[in-house]
Amino acid sequence: MKKLFTITSILTVAILIAFACKKSSTTSTPATTSSPTSSTTSTTGTTSTPTNTTSTNFAINGSSASNLQTNGSASSGEYLVFVYDAVNTYPQIQINFLGNMAPATGTYSIVSVYPSANQCNFWVSPTTTITAKAISGVVNVVASPSPNNTSYFTNIVCTYTTSTSTTTYTVTGALRY
Repeated sequence: MKKLFTITSILTVAILIAFACKKSSTTSTPATTSSPTSSTTSTTGTTSTPTNTTSTNFAINGSSASNLQTNGSASSGEYLVFVYDAVNTYPQIQINFLGNMAPATGTYSIVSVYPSANQCNFWVSPTTTITAKAISGVVNVVASPSPNNTSYFTNIVCTYTTSTSTTTYTVTGALRY
């Protein structure tokens, strides 16, 4: 019961972050989204396949995440793929696709606005205080009966900027859900 509460709480926080980021992505500056303390930008990821696409895994700046728990679910017209460290909560990744079902096999362009067909949103949260939203790149999907859907991505570059510093995160991995 405690584990169900924890997973539900984490998913609720992720959805709130997604809605907050969606709201901020409608600003007039297409290359930057804003929050009270930061902004994020990204450069294009590549379409090459990561080394491991048979299990959930990802690395941020070459550092592998562990204890990964993945969830795929529909919410408000989007299909959310969410992965997090089940022991430490962070790091986390969330990918949003248009529709109420898991995405079909194909290549999805990362966009900063609400996704349409063949598009998605991509967030990475390496810590509790940082959520960086990618604005370009691609996510490849291989659809199979759940829990064997796979979304994989290579070199998605996100930049987290505060008033005093800029930090870059390069994310590569595969999420099975």
